[in-house]
Amino acid sequence: GGWLDLLRQSDQLTADLSLAERAIDLAVVFAGGRDRVTEGLTGFFSAGDERPLPLLELPGTLYSSTWFRDYASLWENRTKLLTEAAVSKMEAGDEAIRKQFSVFKIDYAPSEMFLHVGSQFRTVVARQQSAAYRVEMDDTLPASALAVTLRDEQKFADQYVPLTRAIGLIATFEQGVSTRESEHRGATLVGWWFRDDPQAVAAGNRVRYNFAPTYSITRGHFILGSTREIVEQVIDALDRQAADARDAVAQHLTERQVLSLSEVSESLRGIRESFVRGLAIGQGLTVEEAEQEFDVLAKVLAAVGRVTTESKFTDEAFEYRVRIEPAAQ
Repeated sequence: GGWLDLLRQSDQLTADLSLAERAIDLAVVFAGGRDRVTEGLTGFFSAGDERPLPLLELPGTLYSSTWFRDYASLWENRTKLLTEAAVSKMEAGDEAIRKQFSVFKIDYAPSEMFLHVGSQFRTVVARQQSAAYRVEMDDTLPASALAVTLRDEQKFADQYVPLTRAIGLIATFEQGVSTRESEHRGATLVGWWFRDDPQAVAAGNRVRYNFAPTYSITRGHFILGSTREIVEQVIDALDRQAADARDAVAQHLTERQVLSLSEVSESLRGIRESFVRGLAIGQGLTVEEAEQEFDVLAKVLAAVGRVTTESKFTDEAFEYRVRIEPAAQ
């Protein structure tokens, strides 16, 4: 794909490692600008004024990423990028899926999604601020969400809402989940919830109660999250960014990621019992020794702070940068 093409087209690579302001910076630069990109692959990296959107910042964010990728352009140029055999196989699979969904009176093929979604993608992982279910949990996992821009919000809704309802109907019969709709700041949220009556709770692994998959089509985005709470938080973040011009992204940026190891350390506390139990059983440690190992790991992660990566594609070069910085004192 685009990364291999980048390596193939570049005739020089330079790397620089430095220590500045208590942070470690690594910069890798591939000589050669956007004009060297293979025909048909221009949609892989942002070009011109097209760029990713600002990172989503939620309460207790562990990880957040944003990137540009024009999948519609890549699909339209598939004959330039792939062999004839590969294209035929992809198109045959695409048509096979369409026939499967036609049983439910739904006209859908994966390739059509490329034409409806936009070119800006964001993911976020954050600690749950409140429990999705009234179930006592041994392990509390972070929530996650994906937000994708849409070329035409109404067309996307007309095409995919029937699909999600069909999936929900299947899940109701096979997994005993229920579909629930709610409203948040004028947006409709649709979620799938597990049964949480005493009989259902006793019958399976309680880890599933970390999840209540929810989606919303709003504000020019398709938002899919592992819980209703995180979808609501993403909607709040979109509203904040729409009102704040300072969230503009730097020119030529193609992607950015931030991993907060201090928040990862805090999140580990939600799985402390299972983590310690796994160390004791897997490593042959006593419970006290396993707890000490856990505490050391948590302290190291908290001290590191966060890791930021970003890439830029200018007319002269492609730059990939990594910064590791300690937690604020």
